[in-house]
Amino acid sequence: MKIELLEKVYVAPRPKARLFREALVITQERDLNNITPDVLDDLLQYVCDAFGNQFTIDDIYDGYASTDLIDLVTETIVYVIGDKATVEGKKK
Repeated sequence: MKIELLEKVYVAPRPKARLFREALVITQERDLNNITPDVLDDLLQYVCDAFGNQFTIDDIYDGYASTDLIDLVTETIVYVIGDKATVEGKKK
């Protein structure tokens, strides 16, 4: 999985099992249709974690389109849980 922030491309490393567990918590405990600022920060921190903290939440806020934030979180979760074909298919 790749992300471009502020004209730099980052590649996610192979996901660790802990990220899989966190993805389960996010999908079961978070309402992605009713997001608060604190929940958004948590979700974006998850994205940062999935990319090995190569960038910060502030980098996402300052370098990513607001209309694509939820898609970024969703694609990151799908990538971590192992459905890479779906994520790669959306990017092509």
